[in-house]
This record gives sequence, C-alpha cells and structure tokens, in this order.
Amino acid sequence: MHARWNRWWRAWRRWSAEDDGGGEVILSAGLVLALLVGIGLVVDGGGQLHAQDQARWTAEQAARAAGQRIDTGAATSGTIAVDRHQAKAAAEAVLAESGMAGGVRVSGDVLTVSTRDSYQPVFLRLIGIRSVGVSGQAQVRLVQTG
Repeated sequence: MHARWNRWWRAWRRWSAEDDGGGEVILSAGLVLALLVGIGLVVDGGGQLHAQDQARWTAEQAARAAGQRIDTGAATSGTIAVDRHQAKAAAEAVLAESGMAGGVRVSGDVLTVSTRDSYQPVFLRLIGIRSVGVSGQAQVRLVQTG
C-alpha cells in the first residue's frame, strides 16, 4: 500500500508541476475584468440613480415654490388664487439657484417644471461613455377658491 501511495504522490507532483499553457492567467484576467465590470455597474448605476433623484427633487421643489405664490390682493377679498407670473418666476428662481437646467411651463391651471442634468460616470468612462443624461419633472395645479 505504501508503494501505491508513493506512485500516486509522484504522479500528482509531476502533473501539478506541468505547464498549464497560461490558462490560469487568462482565467484570472477574465475574472478580474468581470469583477471590475460588476463594480462599475454598481458605482455608475448608483450615481446615475442619485443624479436622477436630484433632478426630480429639484423639479418638485420648484413646483412647490410656485404653488405657494398666493395672490395677496385676491386673498384679502376672500379668494385664494395663485399669481401665475409670480409662480413661474418662483419656479425659475429655484432652478437658477440649484444650477440645474430646466424649464417652467404654465398651461391652463397646471404649472409644469422640467429639469435636465447629466451624470459623469467613473467606470463607464473606460468604455467610452462620458456622460449620461438625467431628467426630472413635477407638476402643480394652480387652484382658486372663493
């Protein structure tokens, strides 16, 4: 039995000492590349989601600011109304303060705020993706009571 074990051990050492032809190096390089792609997707995907959330949040803040512009002249007479020009100006002021591109549109009794921004990826830049566009939109209804 001892002789059998020695033969097996010598065969194992001969087999493990043989040249693998670079297969392990190729496999390792492939695994490292796959790991970097996975990390890149997580980092840049999260960054893009964060930028998208910021664009949406800015649009919502601008819409809220617009909805709070009550016409004081009408309010003193018992009617609550939103001054459309002040509402649009308030929304544009929020956009300007945030530094985010966008626009404000009033259509009937609905004020719509749209924002646009971009996210500069960290890892996706390695494969040529320099910028990813994000946008946000929010609406507020300009109501009147009386």
